[in-house]
Amino acid sequence: MGNSVIGGNVLIFGDLHFSDTFTGKHTNYLENCFWVLGKMNEMVEKYKPSAVVLLGDIVGWRDTNIRNREVLSVLCKTLRSWQQYGRVFALRGNHDLGGYPEFNFLSDLGLIESAQELGGYFDYYGYEGEPVPEVRFNMVDYGNEYNHIEVAGGGASNVVLGHNNYTIEGVTNWYQEHAGIELNRLQNFDGVDMVISGHIHTPSPDIVQTDMPDGKSCQLFYPGCPTRPVKDRNMYDKCWAVLIYYDPNKGSTDVSMLDFNLRPASEIFFADDDFVDEQDEEQLQEQIRMDALKDVLSDLLKYRMNQGDLLSQIDNIPNASQEAKDVAKKYLQEALNNG
Repeated sequence: MGNSVIGGNVLIFGDLHFSDTFTGKHTNYLENCFWVLGKMNEMVEKYKPSAVVLLGDIVGWRDTNIRNREVLSVLCKTLRSWQQYGRVFALRGNHDLGGYPEFNFLSDLGLIESAQELGGYFDYYGYEGEPVPEVRFNMVDYGNEYNHIEVAGGGASNVVLGHNNYTIEGVTNWYQEHAGIELNRLQNFDGVDMVISGHIHTPSPDIVQTDMPDGKSCQLFYPGCPTRPVKDRNMYDKCWAVLIYYDPNKGSTDVSMLDFNLRPASEIFFADDDFVDEQDEEQLQEQIRMDALKDVLSDLLKYRMNQGDLLSQIDNIPNASQEAKDVAKKYLQEALNNG
């Protein structure tokens, strides 16, 4: 299939943060994830896109894998169902890194296509036989913002699909949680007409723009995160999906920002008075990892897989802190001593 998408339209979604272990201050975070995935599925079925783009952070918050195989199966089946209409592309966000994240699993199964597989971009043609693409989509993973990108010429539009906090001084004031990357200082983005980015959960109120180092204008837009993991920062009730399509009557490509109406934040989050924070989020995730290590130890002993240095094998288990590994090795040593 190469790097080409021909005809139809391109449908773009923000961060999904699909997780079966994260709780946050949600009444039921996993239920909310399924609800959001259902809304995304409705949009895919309505617009039947030739390409779906996920802007990174597909799975997890502090976790990067789904523990429940049934839940993972639902996500896989959903992505596969979208492929009946076209291809599914995904950016690698900051939550898609480390160990063997679910991003790699989905990519290995062919359910998503990554920037690395595609050489960093894919081209959208409005119709078969068009001499130059209508749009070149440059896929810029988290951490690659200063890398060279392949800008298409010949009248093609160039869009960066990103995953970071791109900022415009004095303009992008709806999100100020941490320092960002000033868009108009990215000389490698010269020739880019628009940046559509994940990572920033709060959706853009409008399309904004700035002048790039080459003097040309570049637009910036954030669709927003529909699962809204963090209560204090994610109290909006609507975000966006982005639809890019070729209009044969105009002979050009148009962009539409589609309303992605969400359940009221008051319904998905606990009221502050009702929420009891028995342990903070980091402690919760650490406990989950420690429980997983205990399961591994149980399997090792159950099947008498005691050839070689089992204690060193514990050190190779991903997604666990050194403290958790030390606890697991302590349990294992006690079990071996009593065996």
